[in-house]
Amino acid sequence: MEKLAGPVMLEYQGKVSLVKVDVNNAENQDMLRQYPIQYVPTSFFMDKQGNISFSVVGVLEPDEIRTELNKVVSD
Repeated sequence: MEKLAGPVMLEYQGKVSLVKVDVNNAENQDMLRQYPIQYVPTSFFMDKQGNISFSVVGVLEPDEIRTELNKVVSD
């Protein structure tokens, strides 16, 4: 996912934040209870208020990432 998302995230630098969560790290259990992840990779796109606007299991193509980021940036 990082190979596909990395270049796209550079385009949105300063407009959005990217948070990567290690699902195997015990320190992240509280977050995993709040945002249940059953399969890896899982992506959540959130608006400025922290509401999930889109979630998907699996790898997204760069154009799909841009589409979802444009939605949250324009809110």
